[in-house]
Amino acid sequence: MSVEGMWCFLTAQNDGPRDQLVAGGVVTLETGRIFGGDSIMAYKGTYEVGNGRIEGIVDTWQFNQMVSPADDVFGQRGGKRKFEGQLLFEDREIVGHIWPEDAPNGALPIRLVKITDLD
Repeated sequence: MSVEGMWCFLTAQNDGPRDQLVAGGVVTLETGRIFGGDSIMAYKGTYEVGNGRIEGIVDTWQFNQMVSPADDVFGQRGGKRKFEGQLLFEDREIVGHIWPEDAPNGALPIRLVKITDLD
């Protein structure tokens, strides 16, 4: 199977319980590249897959100017985020962690579920 596809991305909030995945958006993984976002933030980055694991880095920023300046799940206005995870269920689910590049101890849990393959 391939990780390439459109994924539902879920994570916890920095100021909430770590076991409640209440924030998220949609990301597309395609040939080592990541594109996505939610209603306020956009994401763009790269990833690598090997030995049943995925890791990468994304830039995040607020694209929606219709709302006041907004913080992301880390209480920041975006920035570089690193992530890592394990591929499960024939590459249809990913569980792992995401954190600000400059704060590896601030990791939040993530779960991605594949919505569709790329045709």
